[in-house]
Amino acid sequence: FTITIDNVYPYAVEPILSLCYASLLICIVRSPNRELSSAYYIFFVAVGIAGISNVAVILPFGLNTRFLKWSLRWEYPMCLFEYLSHVFGTAHTFGKFATILTRVTAILYERDTVET
Repeated sequence: FTITIDNVYPYAVEPILSLCYASLLICIVRSPNRELSSAYYIFFVAVGIAGISNVAVILPFGLNTRFLKWSLRWEYPMCLFEYLSHVFGTAHTFGKFATILTRVTAILYERDTVET
């Protein structure tokens, strides 16, 4: 076993960053600021939960395939983790795309929303 970026980033750095991201989402949800209760931020939190869930299911799947080699004994849970990883990853990708689209349309059509 050697320590490389392939071992450190997905199994140490990503979970730590996910915890930081989760604390940011908790701050947004618990904030008394009314602006942080808008539909945009609710959607932002939902996309963040999908991203954190993706990391949470990739971690045991990756540990199993990289280090533990339990795939024969844990075949069903590993298939479930792989499936959920695809679901959460797709939800996170579409959510980020929708977030970018929302921001771009807000910038492009700023005059239309300000005048009304």
